[in-house]
Amino acid sequence: MRYQIDKDVPMPARPESVKWKAFPFADMGVGDSFKFDPKNPGTKPQTVGYLAAVYARQEKPQAKFKVRETANGYRCWRIK
Repeated sequence: MRYQIDKDVPMPARPESVKWKAFPFADMGVGDSFKFDPKNPGTKPQTVGYLAAVYARQEKPQAKFKVRETANGYRCWRIK
């Protein structure tokens, strides 16, 4: 299959993703944590960990977060 190469086609702007703003990362100090329910849409443990990393990279590079399962459900901690 051959593809046609087009010139001077403007690329649309990328919509800004602010999904991490649904979580309290910006309000957390070292040692703080919040509980979340992985049954809710967008709150799988992997997703919360990923969004915490995105927040840290974009807003506060010195911050580090960890997600762990506890006896009472899942929590996300700010560890640095």
